Amino acid sequence: MAAVIATLIAGSKSVEAQTRSQLVVGVTENIGSYNPVADSVSFMSSVWCQVYGCLVTYDFEKSAYTGMLVERWEVTDPNTWIFHLRRDIKSHDGQPLTAADVVFSIDRIRNDRQTAQRANVAPIKTAEVIDAHTVKMVTREPTAELLEYITDRVMVMQKRLIEAHGSRDADRKYPYGFGPYRLKALS
Repeated sequence: MAAVIATLIAGSKSVEAQTRSQLVVGVTENIGSYNPVADSVSFMSSVWCQVYGCLVTYDFEKSAYTGMLVERWEVTDPNTWIFHLRRDIKSHDGQPLTAADVVFSIDRIRNDRQTAQRANVAPIKTAEVIDAHTVKMVTREPTAELLEYITDRVMVMQKRLIEAHGSRDADRKYPYGFGPYRLKALS
């Protein structure tokens, strides 16, 4: 597609979201697929993050990394990072965010045949579920800049939807994410 016009419905409770029920975003970047991990354009990563939700984002006003889907993280040794997910996050179709969704998404970014995002998870040797709201990531070597690799780049997709419908149909027909905006139409 030469251009994408995405209509996003506000899902947040911000003041602006309360006064506006719809936000229309016109994107003039090329998009290669409905598959969010098949796109390598930085601007589109930001759009996909707002729909699917990303683990971590960067707050330029605070000059600090901040969790979008994670409440907090800790580094337990030079190679081990523990991410604690927010418990108040629900997908657009009402399903809770789970650690299994995060691990599935990292594996999809790494292994999907269309992926253009593999470099973003390359430092991660393993990602595993500790419990329903905790993910452990072990890096291949000490990676102090892991947050930079994953910030606004690890979009979290629902494992259950992709397993039930396949990635092609899930990406096209069920783009239900955990981000503050919901995809209404792609044309």
